[in-house]
Amino acid sequence: MIIHIRTFFFPNQYYYKYDLSKELIVSKLNDVFNRKWNLFDSNNLEGEFIHKETFVFRMKSAAFKTGLIGNSSMTGYIKEIGNGQTEINLKLKPYIGLYITFILFVVSSLVYLYNSLDIGSILYTLLSCLWLIGGPLLCIWISTVQNEALMQNYIKYLDKMLRKN
Repeated sequence: MIIHIRTFFFPNQYYYKYDLSKELIVSKLNDVFNRKWNLFDSNNLEGEFIHKETFVFRMKSAAFKTGLIGNSSMTGYIKEIGNGQTEINLKLKPYIGLYITFILFVVSSLVYLYNSLDIGSILYTLLSCLWLIGGPLLCIWISTVQNEALMQNYIKYLDKMLRKN
């Protein structure tokens, strides 16, 4: 449980090395990011370069487009390491709404727990403990699923495209 909480607040970083120049990688990523998206497209990533060597991408979905669900993102830093090799450092960024929801679950359940102990009700105490454990676990689970989907899509589409010459 502690490992999942740590990963929720401090996501993992991933490093990928490619035998391509930085300019070629930027060009290939721009091609992917500038493609027109449709609902039945197999590549469901959208992204943009925010700096010359930094890009952000996230998954495309009808739920994310309408704002029903928050979307995690992944930031990539492109660095040339010499000998025609380039490294991409990827960092996952969970949706900020999950952090806010996590804190709201904890605070509201602690208030509810205090009130239930003041009343002396065992049922309300158990429900508040369930809320205290279940709410944050739900936020962590949603974040983990979104981050794993981002990583799988990176490997399936972008990494595969960059390794293919």
